[in-house]
Amino acid sequence: MGVSYEKVFVKTQKTRWGSCSSKGNISLICLLMKVPPYVRKYVIVHELAHMKDEPL
Repeated sequence: MGVSYEKVFVKTQKTRWGSCSSKGNISLICLLMKVPPYVRKYVIVHELAHMKDEPL
């Protein structure tokens, strides 16, 4: 996607599958390990898309 990011965090969040910060960090819920690969990919691509227009 041509997107840069700083760090990826895996957390035990209860309300979000993933999130991204203005600092370029991506947080993902640990339960993504239990879902089908296409769901995992969707969440990651979704979070990267938020960063597409954001300069680091």
